[in-house]
Amino acid sequence: MNASHARRLTTALVATLLPLSFPAPLIAEGADKNPIPLEEVARHDHRKDCWMAIDGQVYDITDYLPRHPGSMDTVLEWCGREATEAWETKGDADQPRVHSRGAHYLLRRYHLGPLAPQEAAREDSPGAATPKGQKGGRDEPGNPAAQEE
Repeated sequence: MNASHARRLTTALVATLLPLSFPAPLIAEGADKNPIPLEEVARHDHRKDCWMAIDGQVYDITDYLPRHPGSMDTVLEWCGREATEAWETKGDADQPRVHSRGAHYLLRRYHLGPLAPQEAAREDSPGAATPKGQKGGRDEPGNPAAQEE
């Protein structure tokens, strides 16, 4: 084996193993896509059409839902919503668990674009990351975030 061949083989091996060593960013490379308003995300809120906003980015995870290793119902309650907290805690703020490196890498496949800037700023509003139907959620009557829409 000559030095050139060994160098190519080493480069290929590093390129294969490096993504396994570090969590991949949640944004797909070359993501020069148009910002998506949260109102648009909200229209995709069911099993056959599921979008989520996570860390200021929007993902269409519809095709992944049947393959999710946990309960699909856990994920479905976040469809059409800002779901950063759910992603970071696996939906359990009392006993948070992180998603694997593989999950971070896989999520990139479903990237649609950035959440519109004014929407990304509202992620921190009260109830923005509360599942549908739970107290404090955006859809709760009397919640100022719900009245904005």
